[in-house]
Amino acid sequence: AGPGPVMMREMTCIAKVPPAPMCPKTTSVTGTFIVCATPDLLEGDTPSSGASTLIVLSSKASHDVPFGNKFLVQEKVEITSADGGVDLKIYGRLIFLRSCGMFTGKIRSSAISELKKATELYLDHLRTRVAAPAAASPGRSPCAPAP
Repeated sequence: AGPGPVMMREMTCIAKVPPAPMCPKTTSVTGTFIVCATPDLLEGDTPSSGASTLIVLSSKASHDVPFGNKFLVQEKVEITSADGGVDLKIYGRLIFLRSCGMFTGKIRSSAISELKKATELYLDHLRTRVAAPAAASPGRSPCAPAP
């Protein structure tokens, strides 16, 4: 199956900031999210290729942290079902829109470190949901869409 529809949304929120010099406790964040899936996944069909894929791309800017307007944190989550299992790939990167001078290295290492922590929390949440299917509503798997 070829690529399916693509959905894009923008969100704004207030997020906690990890303790760091010169940083506020919270920051305004703008995020752009793009979601695409193979058509068979959206229609509930059995894919002819044996695999269905869901991809979520995100790009986030923190507005109130020092140099926050000069870089973006980007993530890609790719979930593929095949052979009765699921393959999960998570990628992350930091894109500098403008130079941050001597702070570039510290910003990069801090952002990547926090991205790794967030990914671990996400994976722990997924593991908990998969390990406890009985906690879901009767007759539904924990990941099934609501009727």
